Amino acid sequence: MYHLQKFLLIFLNYHNILGCSYIYLKLKNFENSYTKEKKVLEDRINKTENLAAVGLSIETASHDVMLFIRKTLEQQDALIRDVMSGIPIDREELLTRLTLIRGNFSMVETQMKDVQLLI
Repeated sequence: MYHLQKFLLIFLNYHNILGCSYIYLKLKNFENSYTKEKKVLEDRINKTENLAAVGLSIETASHDVMLFIRKTLEQQDALIRDVMSGIPIDREELLTRLTLIRGNFSMVETQMKDVQLLI
C-alpha cells in the first residue's frame, strides 16, 4: 500500500507540475503578446503626437508667412503707386520703405527655413 500511495503522490505531483507548466507557458505567451502590443500602441501614440505637433507648427508658420507676404505686397503696392504718381520721393524715405520690404522677405525666408526643418 505504501508503494501505491507513493506512486500516486509522485504521479499526481508530476501531472500537477505539467499542468502548472502548461498554464505558466500560456500566461507567459499572453504576457509577451501583451507587451508587444503595448509597445506598438505606444509607438503609434508617439508618432501621432509628433505628427500633430509638426502639423500645428506648419500651420502657425504658414499663417505668419501669409501675414508677412500680405504686408509686403501692401507696402510694395503703396511704393509703386507713389512712384507712378510722379511725386518726388525722398531718398531716405525710399530707402526706409525698401528696407521694410526687405525685412518682410527676410522674415518669410526664416519661417520657410523653420518649416523645412520640420519636414
